[in-house]
Amino acid sequence: MDLQNNSSVTRNINYQVGHTIKFGFVGDPQSIPIEDANSVQPSFSLVKKTVADYVFEPLSTTVTTGTNFTVRMTARDGGGNTIDYGDAVLETISNTFNTNSACDAPRGNYLADTNGDPTNGTLDYTSGVVDLNYQVYLANAASCGLAGHFNVTDENARVGNNTTVLSTINTNVSEHFITTLSTGGAINATAALTAQTSTSVTVTLRDLYGNPRTDTISGNLLSLRKISGYSSVNGTLNGCSPVSGDGCAGAAQSITAINVDFSASSTQVIYDLAYDVADTIEIRAFDGGTIDTLAAEADNIAMTTVPATIDSYTFTRPSASAVAGATLSWQVIAKDNAGNTLTGAANKAMLDGLLYNITDQSTGSNQMDSPDASVAFADVSNQAITFNSGTGVGLIDVIAYNSTNDIQVGWLQFSDNTTAVTTTNDASNTMDIT
Repeated sequence: MDLQNNSSVTRNINYQVGHTIKFGFVGDPQSIPIEDANSVQPSFSLVKKTVADYVFEPLSTTVTTGTNFTVRMTARDGGGNTIDYGDAVLETISNTFNTNSACDAPRGNYLADTNGDPTNGTLDYTSGVVDLNYQVYLANAASCGLAGHFNVTDENARVGNNTTVLSTINTNVSEHFITTLSTGGAINATAALTAQTSTSVTVTLRDLYGNPRTDTISGNLLSLRKISGYSSVNGTLNGCSPVSGDGCAGAAQSITAINVDFSASSTQVIYDLAYDVADTIEIRAFDGGTIDTLAAEADNIAMTTVPATIDSYTFTRPSASAVAGATLSWQVIAKDNAGNTLTGAANKAMLDGLLYNITDQSTGSNQMDSPDASVAFADVSNQAITFNSGTGVGLIDVIAYNSTNDIQVGWLQFSDNTTAVTTTNDASNTMDIT
């Protein structure tokens, strides 16, 4: 400033804070000071566009999934000062909020940017500050609580991003279980309840949002839920658990007797499953109150039959009556313990490879002989049968010779010579011999 002519003019003064100021003179200490009364005191007022950015920070670094926590938003001018006056101007500015998708619920039922953000639009400030409610749904601070995951952008593209990180995100209360199947191959139903050693199911306790959690929940919580299969037959599902006292050092046990305990771990693994019916099933965990396993979040376990699982035969007459001495082809069907007919190429090969017997079980073992005893009923011994792979039906010949004695219940016993499975004709398979 040049004062040689007793005055100087300074134009286009810029100031970066909305303050009222005064000018002073700094120069030779012997200089004449500027009196306040003679000093011009310009006032710099705040206008809408003087907002430079926002401080956008969580007030706590420890939060809980699905529970409100506060993010404080502070409007600042170009000098980094809080705009602590002129709230009415700030409240005309529209804002858009965004939370990183890393904070979405693992279950997919809550999205941080949809469910956890404040409503976009204008805000109610107090001295340039507003507190906003936020929620996150992933209980993993290393993924969700990072710098820059919570931000705001106003209508003039001025932004605020958090630099404070969330150090801890706790799970919410226990809400449901899920069961997850792990298998290294086919899962076979066997009448002998043979353990399928490549098969296991993991039961996980989770909060509403799908975060695994521990809790003081334990006991016999498991049961079997049938999805499809044979309505008239309920199978038995056995398994093993690593929980102390419930391992398989001895024999496997029904899953309903297995103790599970989620106090130290969010997961319990049930392994070496064994089931005896060709059903599709699920394992259900239920604490007896409100914490259950939804069918949609339980993996289906499809149990299939395999060769050499004959549990019974059906032995069916071709007609209600027969002429004495006529050859009649009775139907034979092999079934597993659920009543599944053993069909397909593998079962056909197995059944065709066995030998079959029919023995006369009538009183005295001669009531199907001819009345004059000239022709005796011939037991069938070690006879092969050819089965149909599609229908599972095989045929074996029976000849009765006594028209006086109709074939009664239990007179014919059918068996193979390998499995020791036997059956006798029932009331629906008696015959009138004429």
